[in-house]
Amino acid sequence: GEGLSSASARGGIIGSDPFLVHERLGSALSLLPKGTAAVQVMNVDLTAFLKSVVEGLDPELVKLINETIRGVSSWTPTFNVNNVSQLIAELDRALAGRITVALRPLDHEIPPGAQPVPALAFIAPIRDLRAWDAIAQATINGNQVLGVASEEMWQQGYGGLGTHKVLPLPVASAEGLSWIVLEGETLVFTTDPDFTHEIIEAYGGRGSAVLAGSGVQELLDSYQDRGIRGNVAAWVDAPQLERILD
Repeated sequence: GEGLSSASARGGIIGSDPFLVHERLGSALSLLPKGTAAVQVMNVDLTAFLKSVVEGLDPELVKLINETIRGVSSWTPTFNVNNVSQLIAELDRALAGRITVALRPLDHEIPPGAQPVPALAFIAPIRDLRAWDAIAQATINGNQVLGVASEEMWQQGYGGLGTHKVLPLPVASAEGLSWIVLEGETLVFTTDPDFTHEIIEAYGGRGSAVLAGSGVQELLDSYQDRGIRGNVAAWVDAPQLERILD
């Protein structure tokens, strides 16, 4: 793999607190399983960051997202969130802005004509567990709006680590929405239940993490020796990333 750290002009990143790169990357790479293609860790103003993402979307897509949010929320009267701006505010209340994003190649066949989308993981510390639970429960309650039958949803307990919950989505290139809050402190949210499971296994010391790969610890040691800081840092496994880009 190859590492780098840099400031970014993307919304919500400039002005955020820097971190020691070897510590933050090391923590992320100890959690993510082998086979992960790319990892980025960031300190962000979550509201500004998510708004910048939404601003880059096609207006018709944003309209569709807003309609979906209203439909999902209608199944939970106490969840007063009716558009993407209000959802961003709730996410900012629920999660801290120390985020990790990771990609890995798909591990299942894609039907002819479908657009292959890599498995995505989003990891963030919990700021307010009740706020996150409200978002998660509203999503589960509104499953039919998302095209998910109740009998298709499932969950698996991992003792004190938490409960892995899955909503399979009717999208040919994605497995669905999958998440767990590890020990009530860290949200792991992915588009592939297998990815989530492997993160859980790595967290519990039962799986093989990126950190154990050849040259990874040496890279982190070089960052430590130089005392490198940044508010954004990334690690890439070139062969795995090529599988995504091909």
